[in-house]
Amino acid sequence: YGISEKQIGFYLLKNYKKKFKIFSKIPKIHGIKKKNSQTIRSSIEKSTDKSLHLLQVPYLDGLAVHDCDDFLNKKKIFLTCIRSLKKKGKIKSFGISIYNPSELKKVYKIKDVNFIQMPINILDQRWDERLLIKIKNKGIKIFARSIFLRGFLFFKKKQIWPIPNREKIKIKSNIKYLIKNFSKKNIIGITFAYLNSMSFLSGTVCGCNSFAQFKQINKHRSIKKLTLKQKNYLKSQFDFVKKNILDGRNY
Repeated sequence: YGISEKQIGFYLLKNYKKKFKIFSKIPKIHGIKKKNSQTIRSSIEKSTDKSLHLLQVPYLDGLAVHDCDDFLNKKKIFLTCIRSLKKKGKIKSFGISIYNPSELKKVYKIKDVNFIQMPINILDQRWDERLLIKIKNKGIKIFARSIFLRGFLFFKKKQIWPIPNREKIKIKSNIKYLIKNFSKKNIIGITFAYLNSMSFLSGTVCGCNSFAQFKQINKHRSIKKLTLKQKNYLKSQFDFVKKNILDGRNY
């Protein structure tokens, strides 16, 4: 996003003794249905090479498709290109970023998929945990993203949510009650307590707008997980939340 890869590349160059695992994404390919295989392969390869150049690294630990529809529309072409990038040593693993359970069911059986990024937060009760544990047992890593619903849930004003005001009030009230009932300091604490209770997760993707936000997140990320009873109770408090608020593309 933006100049993030360039900034990270500068940091890695100056701190070459520190070791990081670097992941990036293939941007959305506009008009993909009308493009031929050579154009698509060239777009993916150029995007990957650009990331490697800006990050100043010889390979990516992980490369994900940003738009699942792109991948599903031209799956064979994508997989051919991904296999080539792996063979050349430019990427170590391949993943897909998804938005909903329908996409999950379409991608997890594909053997070339090594990891999946998916939205998981305290409001989102769409996911079948039994299926996610099954996916993990297949050797596919699952990373939670949109844990703060693109930041709108916890850091921005509630009135911009695409839902009726009565639902906003109910969500806010339920969150406040859970924080108090579970003895957490704030919404970040309860979020990570919830995420840490998900046995299928391999990691979490967090976005920050400031170093202060990063410090808050880092402070709470290893918080004690919720008990099974607490987790189930939390889920019951948000089973009324509609799909339109759970899809970050609506913001």
